[in-house]
Amino acid sequence: MVFVIMAFGGVFSLFWLVTFAFATKSKGDHSVGIPVFWLVFFGAITGFGGLKLTEANSNPDKILKGKYLQMKEGMNVADVERVIDLPASILKGMDEKELERYDLTDNDIYFPTTIASRFSPGVFQSDRKESMISLMINGTESNAGAKNNTFKDEDGVKSLLGSSAIIDERKKQGHGLKGLQLRIYVEDKEATNKLQEERSALKKENSENEEFELSFFEPIAQENKEWIVEEGKDWEYTDGMKADEAAKAIAEAISKLEYFEGVYEVDEDALEPTTKFKIKAIGCTVEEDSCPEDKLGLFSGEDGNTVRAQVKTGPNLSVHFGEMRKGQTNQLTRGNAGDSQKFFGGTDSASMVFWYEEDAYIDDDFNTMPRLFVAAFVSHKLAAIGHHGILDVDAPQTLESMATGDMDGTLQQIIKGCESTEYKKMVKKGFFSDDAITAYKEAVKAECTPEM
Repeated sequence: MVFVIMAFGGVFSLFWLVTFAFATKSKGDHSVGIPVFWLVFFGAITGFGGLKLTEANSNPDKILKGKYLQMKEGMNVADVERVIDLPASILKGMDEKELERYDLTDNDIYFPTTIASRFSPGVFQSDRKESMISLMINGTESNAGAKNNTFKDEDGVKSLLGSSAIIDERKKQGHGLKGLQLRIYVEDKEATNKLQEERSALKKENSENEEFELSFFEPIAQENKEWIVEEGKDWEYTDGMKADEAAKAIAEAISKLEYFEGVYEVDEDALEPTTKFKIKAIGCTVEEDSCPEDKLGLFSGEDGNTVRAQVKTGPNLSVHFGEMRKGQTNQLTRGNAGDSQKFFGGTDSASMVFWYEEDAYIDDDFNTMPRLFVAAFVSHKLAAIGHHGILDVDAPQTLESMATGDMDGTLQQIIKGCESTEYKKMVKKGFFSDDAITAYKEAVKAECTPEM
């Protein structure tokens, strides 16, 4: 662009210089004021171009189309800065007017919901959170091996903690902590689905047998991804041990596992000691505020949501996963019936980083508007990008579409998540081919109805 400015000013300056020369040699009536004015005017334009050329040569433009198209999924912040060769903008400390230039909506930058939902308005950093599940011990202390009076009276009677964890109604044993086995694992879905099919077929075969009863169901774990915490081996229930003491002992036993920790917190203001604690995935293998990538735990962040927990010894009124509602003390629910329970709440760290550059005069597309490049990182890896003023509006906008060089790649990303809201405006503007829009509508018809 700067060369166009200089050429424009130079040509007209030369024209008016020649005009001025002829005007001064003219013998008739003549005026040199007009050519002098235009000579100065176009000379100033030429000088402005020369000044911008000097500035550009001493401080070359960084945020350019060629660099933007070099972005690849999985790059870290250092990789991106190395390509752009420009430090990221620091938004902290900017006033409201300065922050306006970074507003995503005003700049027509839209990220998929899977990315945008990680951030609050005006907040471009979210910390990693580890997945967890709560476990409550509920029952009355007793001697080890005590007979459980739950079998005598279900109404209003808590199970005896010293009873066996394995139900044996004949001997009035069950719903206790002796021999209790807690199972933490990652499910092998394919093998588990096959097992469920076999159980369904077996149940169908014995549909007329009133005495037939399916055995306790244990989903199959992936190889080397199952951990058992057992009473009598990893911890011990002793005579008269109360529920809060048992909870603390189990939490300590879980903390000895490589990838998990039991978090038992004492509430000093509570009228009674707490009997509930949390089982959390270990996010970082070292104690540091910012965990190095190579020190992340096996189940850090969102990976921890794949973990499941189960009472391996079967239904147990004394052991309850998750929150227990009032009145459920002596009822078997999903939390204490031995069903598999999910760890939840794990999220990866995420950050949005901005690069801003004003008035790029030397480029290959004559675009002089301010340029904004935004990169979203999940777990320190580049996951999505957006821009304003770098590419044409119909050029590839996402990492996925840039790989194919086709804007329809962006639409494929939308189809995966049914993310119509952010891209509604882009669809209306005709950024996608007719075939892609048709495929999009068909793909999301069953799950949502986007307003085109």
